[in-house]
Amino acid sequence: MKMKEIAKMCDVSISTVSRVLNNKSGVRDEVREKVLKVIKETDFTPNIYAQSLTTKKTKTIGVFIPGVDTYFRKIIFGITDFFSKKNYSILLSADRYKNEVENIEFLLNKNVDGIIYFPWYIDNSIDGKIKEFGNKKPFVIIDYEFKDIPCVIQDHYSSMKEIVEFYLKNDKKNLLFINGQEYNYSSQIRKKSFENTLKNNNIHNYKILEASFSIDESYKIIENFFNNNKISDYDGIICCNDSIAISCISYLKSVNVNIPKRVWISGFDDMDIVKYITPSLTSVSYDKYQLGYNAAVLLYQQIKSTNSINKISMNYKIVYRNSTGG
Repeated sequence: MKMKEIAKMCDVSISTVSRVLNNKSGVRDEVREKVLKVIKETDFTPNIYAQSLTTKKTKTIGVFIPGVDTYFRKIIFGITDFFSKKNYSILLSADRYKNEVENIEFLLNKNVDGIIYFPWYIDNSIDGKIKEFGNKKPFVIIDYEFKDIPCVIQDHYSSMKEIVEFYLKNDKKNLLFINGQEYNYSSQIRKKSFENTLKNNNIHNYKILEASFSIDESYKIIENFFNNNKISDYDGIICCNDSIAISCISYLKSVNVNIPKRVWISGFDDMDIVKYITPSLTSVSYDKYQLGYNAAVLLYQQIKSTNSINKISMNYKIVYRNSTGG
C-alpha cells in the first residue's frame, strides 16, 4: 500500500499523511487520529527511500568505529539505543586498517543524515579530511578533539596522571609504561601524561615500550623486551589498555613473577573480563555506553539544528583490584 492510498481512504492530501507520519504540526487532532487509525488498521509501513527523495533525509546515521569487540560494542549500543527511539537506522562501518577516509566517504555516499566518527589513526592527513567531512554533514567525533566539530572525549591525561600518582604514593617509582601504537590518539595523550607526571615528581628513571592493542602481538613484544631487560628493574607497570595488561600478566606469570608482591600492573578501559583474571586487574573505567549515547545526542542536535554543545568530557574512575594490592 502506498501513501496516496492512505490519503484517499482518509479523504486528505498526501502531504497531510506525510505530516502525520513525521509527527509534524499543522494537522487537526481529529484528522491526525483518523490517519493514524487507518495506518494501524492497514499495517502501513512508509517507504523510507521514497520519503527521502522528498525530504532529502534518509533517517539513517553513519557510524565509523575501529572494531566490534567488547569495548566498541558498548559504544555502539549507546548510539543505537538513542537513535532507535528516534526511528533512525544505523549504517555501521568497522575497520582498523588505515582505511578511515575510504570508510567515511562510503558513508557519505550512502546519503546518511549524519556521521559519528571514532578515529584510530591520527595524522595530518586525517585532520584535513575531518574538516572536509565536517563541512558536508552533521558530524561528531568520539575521543578526539577537533576545532569547531562537536566531540565526546575521555580524559586520558587526568586519568593517567592519577594512576601514576597512585603508584608513586605507594613507593612504586621504577616504572614501565607499555603503550599502544603511537598513531592512536589515546596512546599519544597517555604517554604525554605519564612522562609529564613523572617529571613533575622529579623522577627521570623510567621506560616506555610500544606494544600493540592485540593481545597476541603484545605478548610477543613484552616477552622479547624482558628477554633483554631485567624484570627486577621495575616495581610498577602501567599498560595503555587492558589487552596489553592481560598480555603482561600472562607473560609474567609464565616466568613465575608474583603480582602484586613483586610488581604492580594496571590497565585502562576496565573490560568486563579483567575482574575475573588472576590477579584481578586494576583499571581506569569509563562508561562506554554513555560515551556512545552522548555522541548520538550531539549528532541528533546537529541534525535538528539545535546544537549548542561542542564538547562533552566523560568522567572516569579507577577501579582498584588485586594487581595493585587490592
